[in-house]
Amino acid sequence: MNFFKSVIPDYNNKTHEQRRDWLVEHNVIGEKAKPFGIGYRIPTQGMSSMFAFQVADVLPEQVGDLIIVPREFTA
Repeated sequence: MNFFKSVIPDYNNKTHEQRRDWLVEHNVIGEKAKPFGIGYRIPTQGMSSMFAFQVADVLPEQVGDLIIVPREFTA
């Protein structure tokens, strides 16, 4: 959730659920979201070490900047 603090209007006055709902309604996260960024492996060894990603869901602010990736990503 920390990543979206500057995107969500009135962030500090919303609950986690309200923030998440705002992101889903605006297609920032969820099934309708378009690819959001580029991830890459270090060291990057070519195009096979990079991928476009979309954010499926967000964790509460208390967990910090934790990212959970699909199992296939680390294979």
